[in-house]
Amino acid sequence: MIDVKMTCSIENMKLIEEDGKYLLDISILANSKFETGRYKVMAMLPIGLSSFSISDNIYEGKMINIGFGDLPCIGDMVYETIEKKEQIMTLNEIENKLGYKIKLVSEK
Repeated sequence: MIDVKMTCSIENMKLIEEDGKYLLDISILANSKFETGRYKVMAMLPIGLSSFSISDNIYEGKMINIGFGDLPCIGDMVYETIEKKEQIMTLNEIENKLGYKIKLVSEK
């Protein structure tokens, strides 16, 4: 396997999603005194959408956690709305959300 006298570099990485699980297809170049070789492996990532979080604090900056610890965000974080979804609400729910009574009238 890899020993301390080898130098290694990542040649290629590809994220693959299969059946709700995330895999990383990796190829690593290993250089030793005697040869250059390539390791190819598929690794399962401990990514779970239920453990997804984004945080921002003055000491560490913006961090994202997709299942295996906080990772620092580089550059600006961008959010875009892809689709606005229709909401089904009762008149009582609308009034509770607004905080006051309303009277619905027709648009005519």
